Amino acid sequence: MRLSTPTLALFCALTTAAPLASKHNIYLGTCARPHSCLLIICDDPDPITAAAYYASGASTTARPTEITTISDPAAAWEGVSRSGRLTVGTLTSAIDKGAKGVVKGEIAGSAKIGSEEYVCFKDGATKFVVQGWDDWSAQRVSCTADYWCASTS
Repeated sequence: MRLSTPTLALFCALTTAAPLASKHNIYLGTCARPHSCLLIICDDPDPITAAAYYASGASTTARPTEITTISDPAAAWEGVSRSGRLTVGTLTSAIDKGAKGVVKGEIAGSAKIGSEEYVCFKDGATKFVVQGWDDWSAQRVSCTADYWCASTS
């Protein structure tokens, strides 16, 4: 079989092309709220589950584009569908029931914002800080990413 030069060039370009995907990322995490004190009495608030959306790629040093509380107090991500409202659309996550037991970096489930699909990976180690959101404390809130989701669009 003989292929023309233009056909070979097209074939080479197609087979070596990098996959195209969006920079959009989501951290599905558990956040520890700061202690609140009234005079000498301090409470130890329960953690919450939250989703941090990054329109320009995930970064532990960058401020998320948006963040939404998923559950207060915190609830497990695994085995149930969780959702929250973002200005770009409704976030829905579907983390597999056994995902808590997989190693970091393995596929753990999926998520969706509007029509944009995401694949989610086990994390459990990445830390990020949220500060100054309208419905969040003006203080720094420390979060751990349980799962990291990357857009497939």
